[in-house]
Amino acid sequence: MKKIACLVLAAGSGKRFGGKKQLALIDGQPMLIKVIKELRSIFKDDIVVVLGAYRSEIFPLVTKLAKSVENIEWKKGLGSSISIGVKFVREEADYDAVLVTLADQVGLQTNNFLQLIAAYDKQHIVATDYGASFGVPALFPKSYFDVLEQLDAGNGAKSLLNSGENPVIGVWIQNAKIDIDTADDLKNFLQK
Repeated sequence: MKKIACLVLAAGSGKRFGGKKQLALIDGQPMLIKVIKELRSIFKDDIVVVLGAYRSEIFPLVTKLAKSVENIEWKKGLGSSISIGVKFVREEADYDAVLVTLADQVGLQTNNFLQLIAAYDKQHIVATDYGASFGVPALFPKSYFDVLEQLDAGNGAKSLLNSGENPVIGVWIQNAKIDIDTADDLKNFLQK
């Protein structure tokens, strides 16, 4: 059985949203908690949330559902959060792979993450196919952990997924297109 960790990136300040996006309510619960609950049935105690801005407010909410690690350099962007998260995952246990996802991809359901895992062959990156590019959620084999730890740019693992240098298995997931960047995005999602 493959041992896979899940990394949920939730360190940002929600600048375009206007504040604490991770805590915005969806179905009476904070957005981040909704995402974690979709992951729990698959990953159980192998979920790590990367916190940064608003850490003191978010940490008490996630502590019973997931492990967490703080990215004090969260302003550097997604790449720095992936780097911190992968370092933490490596120290926790001997994982074969890590699935990286975002706290604001609220359309994703448990079965969508299972689609990615089903495509995993222990060698290749498995990423969400957005048509013109690959993105997260994405599953990275252990052989990519060193590279992931070196990330620090604001665009996360996009260059790793889309450079053409790394073979990527793409999985089309319609729900992955739903993410909450602005207050209007949340309003539109809640109205559907």
